[in-house]
Amino acid sequence: SILNAGNDIAVSGWAMGSAAGVDLAAAWIWSANGRITLDGTYLGSITGGVGIALDSSIITAKGGLSLSGASLQDGVFFFGGNQLTTTGTDGNSDILISATNAQSAFAFGTRIAAYKFSTTTDTITAGAGSDITLRADSLNLWANRPLVLNTSGTLTIEPAAVKFKNNFDWSGSLVSNTFTGAGSITGLKISNWSDLAGLSLGKAGNTSNLTVSSAITAKGPINLYGHHIGINSTVMALGHATDAENRVAVYASGSVTQTTSLIAYSLTLRGAGQFDLGVGGRITVLSAGTADQPVGSLRFYES
Repeated sequence: SILNAGNDIAVSGWAMGSAAGVDLAAAWIWSANGRITLDGTYLGSITGGVGIALDSSIITAKGGLSLSGASLQDGVFFFGGNQLTTTGTDGNSDILISATNAQSAFAFGTRIAAYKFSTTTDTITAGAGSDITLRADSLNLWANRPLVLNTSGTLTIEPAAVKFKNNFDWSGSLVSNTFTGAGSITGLKISNWSDLAGLSLGKAGNTSNLTVSSAITAKGPINLYGHHIGINSTVMALGHATDAENRVAVYASGSVTQTTSLIAYSLTLRGAGQFDLGVGGRITVLSAGTADQPVGSLRFYES
């Protein structure tokens, strides 16, 4: 099927039984100047029901792209061979992939998922300076056929509910400017890593624990949200032309520990957590707590 328009395109659907709310196979959708929005909801009682299913489809928009799938488990499911692209410039063509629970906004466990046995890769590419957001309680992806991301904006990975399904572990390896995920982001591959302008893990109020097991480097802001947060590999925000953008922000309600370098122009600490930081690194400006919400405790030193 082909859908071509000069401005915004919106497609929505609802399904029960074994169908998906929005099911696209070998589809081509293109918006020359607008935003494309897909909104699919599975209303049935089958755990395997899918909000949005994509198979070998090409979706291109200049003004941004939103995929919002709701189900009991897989909100958005990639069968392979899909190309999602935005072409806007100056950061105005963001991409949102969102998986939520179809029965309750307070329930958790919905996934962005992929078909394990596909032989073709799914790619998501955002226009110049534009952000990519993956919103789901877990990622059910596979290392043998990764979901490939390409953005020179900020990459955000956050739960749809108040927490991730499991504690979140940022882990992986960087080879030839491509980051290949492991741990909680197994099956995720980030191309042109050096172009990444920022990284945000979790969201305000996230009650899951968060661990940084592999190094994070970005040109711009790095935001970490969680209950207990363990910084066990280097976190470095450097390279932006404006010092204020070279910042790391940590939001925690529990304990925050650091076992390796933390490097940025500024470090912002928020929440009622207990912050024990300073094992190597370089920080010029430190901000801890606010008048309304001081941090629980702070021990910070530079070695």
